[in-house]
Amino acid sequence: MAGPGPGCQSHAHDTDLAPMSQPDSRGATLLELVVALALVSIALLISGDLILASARLERRATSELLNPTATLAGVWLRRDVDNARVLSSSAGVWSVLPFRMTLQDGTTVEYDLNNGALVRRELSAGTLASVEQQLLHGIVSWRWRVRAGRVVDLEIRLANRNFNAPAAEPAGATHLPPPIRTETLTVARRGLAGGRTW
Repeated sequence: MAGPGPGCQSHAHDTDLAPMSQPDSRGATLLELVVALALVSIALLISGDLILASARLERRATSELLNPTATLAGVWLRRDVDNARVLSSSAGVWSVLPFRMTLQDGTTVEYDLNNGALVRRELSAGTLASVEQQLLHGIVSWRWRVRAGRVVDLEIRLANRNFNAPAAEPAGATHLPPPIRTETLTVARRGLAGGRTW
Protein backbone atom coordinates (compact mmCIF):
# COMPACT_ATOMS: atom_id res chain seq x y z
CA MET A 1 0.00 0.00 0.00
CA ALA A 2 1.24 3.37 -0.87
CA GLY A 3 1.21 6.20 1.61
CA PRO A 4 -0.95 9.19 1.21
CA GLY A 5 -0.61 11.00 -2.02
CA PRO A 6 0.49 14.54 -2.49
CA GLY A 7 -3.13 15.74 -2.55
CA CYS A 8 -3.95 14.35 0.89
CA GLN A 9 -3.02 16.31 3.96
CA SER A 10 -2.98 15.15 7.53
CA HIS A 11 -4.67 17.53 9.86
CA ALA A 12 -3.05 15.90 12.86
CA HIS A 13 0.32 17.41 11.99
CA ASP A 14 -0.86 20.67 10.40
CA THR A 15 0.94 23.50 12.12
CA ASP A 16 -0.87 26.23 10.19
CA LEU A 17 -4.13 25.76 12.08
CA ALA A 18 -4.85 28.26 14.90
CA PRO A 19 -4.28 26.89 18.38
CA MET A 20 -7.33 26.30 20.61
CA SER A 21 -8.40 29.48 22.39
CA GLN A 22 -7.45 29.61 26.04
CA PRO A 23 -9.54 31.34 28.73
CA ASP A 24 -8.74 34.98 29.39
CA SER A 25 -6.91 35.27 32.70
CA ARG A 26 -6.79 39.07 32.99
CA GLY A 27 -9.05 39.16 36.12
CA ALA A 28 -11.87 41.60 36.90
CA THR A 29 -11.91 45.02 35.31
CA LEU A 30 -12.23 48.22 37.31
CA LEU A 31 -15.82 48.69 36.13
CA GLU A 32 -16.76 45.21 37.34
CA LEU A 33 -15.26 45.95 40.75
CA VAL A 34 -17.14 49.24 41.05
CA VAL A 35 -20.44 47.56 40.15
CA ALA A 36 -19.79 44.77 42.66
CA LEU A 37 -18.97 47.30 45.41
CA ALA A 38 -22.13 49.28 44.61
CA LEU A 39 -24.28 46.15 44.88
CA VAL A 40 -22.67 45.16 48.18
CA SER A 41 -23.19 48.71 49.53
CA ILE A 42 -26.88 48.67 48.60
CA ALA A 43 -27.33 45.26 50.25
CA LEU A 44 -25.63 46.53 53.44
CA LEU A 45 -27.78 49.67 53.52
CA ILE A 46 -30.98 47.65 53.14
CA SER A 47 -29.95 45.16 55.82
CA GLY A 48 -28.98 48.04 58.14
CA ASP A 49 -32.42 49.61 57.70
CA LEU A 50 -34.07 46.28 58.43
CA ILE A 51 -31.99 45.83 61.59
CA LEU A 52 -32.87 49.34 62.80
CA ALA A 53 -36.58 48.80 62.09
CA SER A 54 -36.45 45.48 63.96
CA ALA A 55 -34.78 47.15 66.95
CA ARG A 56 -37.46 49.88 66.99
CA LEU A 57 -40.23 47.27 66.92
CA GLU A 58 -38.54 45.33 69.70
CA ARG A 59 -38.24 48.46 71.86
CA ARG A 60 -41.87 49.31 71.26
CA ALA A 61 -43.03 45.76 72.04
CA THR A 62 -40.92 45.77 75.21
CA SER A 63 -42.38 49.09 76.37
CA GLU A 64 -45.89 47.78 75.74
CA LEU A 65 -45.09 44.65 77.72
CA LEU A 66 -43.76 46.80 80.55
CA ASN A 67 -47.01 48.80 80.49
CA PRO A 68 -49.76 46.57 79.06
CA THR A 69 -52.45 49.02 80.16
CA ALA A 70 -51.22 51.41 77.45
CA THR A 71 -52.19 48.77 74.90
CA LEU A 72 -55.54 48.28 76.60
CA ALA A 73 -56.25 52.03 76.51
CA GLY A 74 -55.48 52.05 72.78
CA VAL A 75 -57.86 49.13 72.19
CA TRP A 76 -60.71 50.91 74.02
CA LEU A 77 -60.10 54.16 72.14
CA ARG A 78 -59.95 52.42 68.75
CA ARG A 79 -63.17 50.56 69.43
CA ASP A 80 -65.03 53.67 70.61
CA VAL A 81 -63.85 55.93 67.78
CA ASP A 82 -64.68 53.30 65.16
CA ASN A 83 -68.20 52.97 66.64
CA ALA A 84 -68.73 56.73 67.07
CA ARG A 85 -71.53 58.62 65.41
CA VAL A 86 -70.33 62.03 66.62
CA LEU A 87 -66.86 63.03 67.86
CA SER A 88 -65.93 66.09 69.91
CA SER A 89 -64.49 68.63 67.56
CA SER A 90 -61.20 70.40 68.16
CA ALA A 91 -60.97 71.68 64.57
CA GLY A 92 -57.53 70.10 64.30
CA VAL A 93 -56.21 72.08 67.31
CA TRP A 94 -54.73 70.26 70.33
CA SER A 95 -57.03 70.26 73.38
CA VAL A 96 -56.73 69.11 76.99
CA LEU A 97 -60.47 69.23 77.69
CA PRO A 98 -62.38 65.94 78.10
CA PHE A 99 -62.73 64.08 74.79
CA ARG A 100 -66.37 63.10 74.19
CA MET A 101 -68.10 61.04 71.55
CA THR A 102 -71.57 59.66 70.93
CA LEU A 103 -71.71 56.04 69.84
CA GLN A 104 -74.14 54.58 67.29
CA ASP A 105 -76.52 53.38 70.06
CA GLY A 106 -76.69 56.84 71.68
CA THR A 107 -74.23 56.06 74.50
CA THR A 108 -71.96 58.97 75.44
CA VAL A 109 -68.30 58.10 76.10
CA GLU A 110 -65.81 60.52 77.63
CA TYR A 111 -62.04 60.24 78.04
CA ASP A 112 -60.47 62.50 80.64
CA LEU A 113 -57.43 62.86 82.89
CA ASN A 114 -58.21 62.39 86.59
CA ASN A 115 -55.46 62.35 89.27
CA GLY A 116 -52.80 61.08 86.87
CA ALA A 117 -55.02 58.42 85.29
CA LEU A 118 -56.72 58.22 81.91
CA VAL A 119 -60.38 57.58 82.71
CA ARG A 120 -63.11 56.31 80.40
CA ARG A 121 -66.67 57.21 81.41
CA GLU A 122 -69.70 55.70 79.75
CA LEU A 123 -73.19 57.20 80.12
CA SER A 124 -75.96 55.14 78.55
CA ALA A 125 -78.74 56.98 76.74
CA GLY A 126 -81.67 57.87 79.03
CA THR A 127 -79.81 57.23 82.32
CA LEU A 128 -77.93 59.45 84.75
CA ALA A 129 -75.58 56.77 86.11
CA SER A 130 -72.17 56.44 84.50
CA VAL A 131 -69.66 53.62 84.45
CA GLU A 132 -66.03 54.66 84.96
CA GLN A 133 -62.84 52.76 84.11
CA GLN A 134 -59.28 53.80 84.82
CA LEU A 135 -57.34 52.74 81.74
CA LEU A 136 -53.84 54.10 82.27
CA HIS A 137 -51.98 55.38 85.34
CA GLY A 138 -48.88 57.53 85.75
CA ILE A 139 -49.91 60.18 83.22
CA VAL A 140 -48.15 63.53 83.54
CA SER A 141 -50.16 65.27 80.81
CA TRP A 142 -52.25 64.52 77.77
CA ARG A 143 -53.80 66.21 74.76
CA TRP A 144 -55.96 65.24 71.80
CA ARG A 145 -57.25 66.59 68.51
CA VAL A 146 -59.72 65.57 65.81
CA ARG A 147 -58.76 66.03 62.17
CA ALA A 148 -61.28 66.02 59.32
CA GLY A 149 -64.02 64.96 61.74
CA ARG A 150 -62.83 61.34 61.85
CA VAL A 151 -59.13 61.04 62.72
CA VAL A 152 -58.19 61.29 66.41
CA ASP A 153 -54.63 61.99 67.58
CA LEU A 154 -53.93 61.29 71.24
CA GLU A 155 -50.63 62.23 72.88
CA ILE A 156 -49.92 61.03 76.42
CA ARG A 157 -46.86 61.89 78.49
CA LEU A 158 -46.12 59.15 81.03
CA ALA A 159 -43.70 58.92 83.91
CA ASN A 160 -41.02 56.42 82.90
CA ARG A 161 -41.10 53.58 85.42
CA ASN A 162 -37.58 52.53 84.39
CA PHE A 163 -36.12 55.91 85.29
CA ASN A 164 -34.02 55.98 88.46
CA ALA A 165 -32.43 59.35 89.00
CA PRO A 166 -28.76 58.75 89.86
CA ALA A 167 -27.38 60.33 93.02
CA ALA A 168 -24.49 61.68 90.97
CA GLU A 169 -24.41 61.56 87.20
CA PRO A 170 -21.64 59.18 86.14
CA ALA A 171 -19.03 60.61 83.80
CA GLY A 172 -19.92 60.03 80.17
CA ALA A 173 -23.45 58.72 80.92
CA THR A 174 -25.51 59.59 77.88
CA HIS A 175 -27.93 56.65 77.64
CA LEU A 176 -30.02 57.20 80.76
CA PRO A 177 -33.75 56.82 80.03
CA PRO A 178 -35.70 60.08 80.17
CA PRO A 179 -37.94 60.63 83.22
CA ILE A 180 -40.93 61.28 80.91
CA ARG A 181 -41.82 59.36 77.78
CA THR A 182 -44.43 60.31 75.20
CA GLU A 183 -46.87 57.83 73.67
CA THR A 184 -48.79 58.89 70.57
CA LEU A 185 -51.81 57.11 69.14
CA THR A 186 -53.75 57.88 65.97
CA VAL A 187 -57.10 56.21 65.37
CA ALA A 188 -59.76 56.79 62.73
CA ARG A 189 -63.34 55.88 62.05
CA ARG A 190 -63.47 53.15 59.43
CA GLY A 191 -67.25 53.03 59.12
CA LEU A 192 -69.46 56.10 59.21
CA ALA A 193 -73.20 56.31 59.69
CA GLY A 194 -74.95 55.06 56.59
CA GLY A 195 -72.42 52.31 55.94
CA ARG A 196 -69.85 54.43 54.14
CA THR A 197 -66.21 53.46 54.59
CA TRP A 198 -62.99 55.26 53.81
